[in-house]
Amino acid sequence: YSFLFSHIIISYFYPVLFLTFFLFFFLMIRRPPRSTLSSSSAASDVYKRQGGFGGSASTAPPAPLYPKHMLLSAQKMHGITRQARGDDVWLLHFFTKSSHGCKLLAQKLTKMDSKLRGIVRIAAVDCDANQQLCERQKVAQFPLVKLLSPAPGVQEFTAGEDLTTAQLTSAVLAALPSHVLDLRQPAHSDEFFDMCKEQGGGGCVLLFTDKYEITPLYKRLSSQFKGKMLFGIVRAAHNSQVSKKFGVDSFPSLQYYARPGATVVRYPGAITHESIHRFLKQRA
Repeated sequence: YSFLFSHIIISYFYPVLFLTFFLFFFLMIRRPPRSTLSSSSAASDVYKRQGGFGGSASTAPPAPLYPKHMLLSAQKMHGITRQARGDDVWLLHFFTKSSHGCKLLAQKLTKMDSKLRGIVRIAAVDCDANQQLCERQKVAQFPLVKLLSPAPGVQEFTAGEDLTTAQLTSAVLAALPSHVLDLRQPAHSDEFFDMCKEQGGGGCVLLFTDKYEITPLYKRLSSQFKGKMLFGIVRAAHNSQVSKKFGVDSFPSLQYYARPGATVVRYPGAITHESIHRFLKQRA
């Protein structure tokens, strides 16, 4: 019997034991360590976010074409009618996000807005979100830019050559109205101050310059303070006698007079719209 029992153990028990150990080691080899699983899972997540091999990436909302301060809603559009906008000059871009031309133009106009801020108004209308507004404005193609100014009529730009930064900048600055009086002779200064006395208000402003053209900045200031201040210009190269009368020999020089005969206050800051507007607003 002992021999039979030993034979049974050797025949059945050892194979089962061997098979058990074999399965254990096999499973340990197939299962990677926990740290490996974590890193593999993280790599898999990155792979999924990047779209895999030819797969689509996770859909993130498209970047807006314009910053919020430049977007014009249908409600705000009522505030820039011809009667409401006064001397303001507006450049409006009617766009759709699916237009490649609109995307390129948005980059140009965003840069223009930062350079011309305070002088002209540059805005954009999203026709995807304001379909009825764009229908009322008869927007039939993209990109479309409209120039609104105090002058009658609306100027439109649609062709590629008309939508360059240089062309749009030239058109919008040329549309600025001017309320600047030209002092060409010494006698004109007396007339200028007489007009300043009659209108009353916030005083007189004189710009002495060695340039011939009136700058867009000075035109804009004359519009913003219209009825409060009187603006004049003295071109030194052509009217040197007027400059000498005021004792001005360096240019440009911006001078403010609270009233005729008052002590002159020379503007000391940078030649920017924001700083000059602040200087004049404190005295208006």
